[in-house]
Amino acid sequence: MQYQESPFSQFFYSIPIVTRVLFFTTLSFSIVGVFYPDLFYLCYFDREQIASGQVWRLFTPFFCQQLGFSFLIHMFMLYNFSKELEEEYFNNDTTDYIFYLLFNCCLLNILSVFVGPLHYYFISLFVYTASRANPNSIVSLSFGITLRRMYLPWALVVLNFILGAPILPQILIILVAHFYYFLRHVIPVHYPTLPRLV
Repeated sequence: MQYQESPFSQFFYSIPIVTRVLFFTTLSFSIVGVFYPDLFYLCYFDREQIASGQVWRLFTPFFCQQLGFSFLIHMFMLYNFSKELEEEYFNNDTTDYIFYLLFNCCLLNILSVFVGPLHYYFISLFVYTASRANPNSIVSLSFGITLRRMYLPWALVVLNFILGAPILPQILIILVAHFYYFLRHVIPVHYPTLPRLV
């Protein structure tokens, strides 16, 4: 008798490892946070608590989302864009993708000290990087709107602004993502004598 994998097991193991960790950690933290609201307090980015030794707060805010329709969209985008980046942009190079995440998370944490937590809009990082990786493909938004992928991060900023979200956090995250893109792609081409930073 041959062992058959369940559909969930097949789905689970078909996801690249870093995307799998990001997706299921975000899903787990967010669902557990509904039943144990204190979890969100323990995960919240708080400068004073971090300074007193609670260093996990540097990473956990990226995984905590409020459940609702925006959570479903967030998870859909996290799965699709992270999987695409890991498989295509980073060519399944796990260490390179982890470095990308850690580099950008460090920059976001530094900015969060000055402008407040930016972790809720973390998905904009993936959207911007994926749009730079494949700028000419066509994407469809709701209401039948289609546009080139290079405009997707800005379209999401406008859409979120219409829905009442602040613009500054999203723009700062796009700038952080562009900084990584600049270090990885622009400097090596235009200044080949400089050492590669990322």
